Amino acid sequence: MKKVLKLENQPIATYNSISFVQSIILAHSNLKNELYNSYINLICRYSDDLKSVGMTFLDVAWEDFRLRGLVNMELYSVSYIREGNIASFIKERIDHDYYVLLYKIDEFYLPYSEFYQKGHYMHDTYIYGYENDDFLVMAFTKNNKLERVSVKQKEIEDGLYSAWLQDQGLGFCSLQVNNFIRKRLNIKQIGDSLYNYLNGKDNKGNNSSDFTAYGLQVYDLIKSFLNNYIILDNKVGLDIRVFRTLWEHKKLMKLRIEKIGEVYDIDNQYHIEAEELERKAQALFFALIKYYKTYDIDIIKRAVLILDDIKEKEKVIIEGIIHIIKQSY
Repeated sequence: MKKVLKLENQPIATYNSISFVQSIILAHSNLKNELYNSYINLICRYSDDLKSVGMTFLDVAWEDFRLRGLVNMELYSVSYIREGNIASFIKERIDHDYYVLLYKIDEFYLPYSEFYQKGHYMHDTYIYGYENDDFLVMAFTKNNKLERVSVKQKEIEDGLYSAWLQDQGLGFCSLQVNNFIRKRLNIKQIGDSLYNYLNGKDNKGNNSSDFTAYGLQVYDLIKSFLNNYIILDNKVGLDIRVFRTLWEHKKLMKLRIEKIGEVYDIDNQYHIEAEELERKAQALFFALIKYYKTYDIDIIKRAVLILDDIKEKEKVIIEGIIHIIKQSY
């Protein structure tokens, strides 16, 4: 027996939950334009722990897409499913074209994890199909890569029930694409979101604060963290996901400009500059990986300068794109 739901290779791979739903959206032609309409704004929250500064895309969680009517979601409690029946229940959901999100599973039981048979570590896991006695899963593997792997159904059951023993309110959800809706490229939405990003606002127009930054303001918050590293100079680890997210944001901005260029006459210079920004953000990410291994404080000092450069050049690009697309509404 086999059932595999569609996934497409997605541009982002920093956070499993965001990456998985993006791969679903891209795999369905009626929703694909949501890649360009969304994934524009960023949010970064202040943390006293310099190793766990969080930055991610704004308003692209599973629940956000449900509220926009793009997907249907159903919630289930593990407590109401008899032990030994969980695999059959999940397979039944997949048979009805539902992707499955396990909010929490004990990776002690999952062979792809670095915690396999070593420690009880709870994390989320995403299932997009099954084949014989295996579930098909998207997850971060022991190589610290987001990959698609096969996991024995019994291992998923054991991991889920182990997590349930610690949290008996544990649930999971399933997601089904709404095939009755078709997302078009929404130029007004893109323009409004770019404006909010440019001015450090969330997607409802609220300003950044001292503890939460939106849009271009995330650069200033990240710089403040890096300047603290320079002051401390004590070999503190970095949350490298911040800089990977920044790189992925530039990837998507480049793709969005290319897509808008199919509708409007955009000077080729914008495409060149967007591609250059992506390269700079990628180089910054790899430089910070090197810092994580060497703790060379000069890398942090250069990173601050690179961030300033990316911010100023991106500001010019976005101002130009907003000017072009605002002529249509």
